[in-house]
Amino acid sequence: MWSDFQVGFLNQAYQAGRTDTVNQLMTQAENTSCQPFSVFNDDKQVQVINVACLTAAQPNANISSTEGE
Repeated sequence: MWSDFQVGFLNQAYQAGRTDTVNQLMTQAENTSCQPFSVFNDDKQVQVINVACLTAAQPNANISSTEGE
């Protein structure tokens, strides 16, 4: 019974930590300056930016390649 309690408690703590991490990532991605930010784990690192920032920066991205021919 005690080990079930411990496992349950550890699972809840893990889930809470994971939720907090995802919420922090989302908050950073929604920054109004649309700047990329680093996310890293051990020796791996990536730059993350909100896709909405990329599409806002390229308003003519949907222009057909045949335009002007």
